Amino acid sequence: MMWQWGAAPYGWVAWFVGSLFMLALWGGVIVLVVWGIRSLWPAPAAHDDAVEVLRRRFASGEISQDEYERARELVRR
Repeated sequence: MMWQWGAAPYGWVAWFVGSLFMLALWGGVIVLVVWGIRSLWPAPAAHDDAVEVLRRRFASGEISQDEYERARELVRR
């Protein structure tokens, strides 16, 4: 016997719940794959970026040596 959409009571509820489950399942798989790929490459350290900005500003003359040293000590903490 062939099953019909309207044959079972509340058949649309089962279809809706099944669809939500499939969306959640595939969404979870995609999130896990993206998380796994992103975990292979470490994020750059913010400390190195801040020190590099300080070096560039000191080299261009925007800040003095005293300001550079004070800021570098703050960044290292």
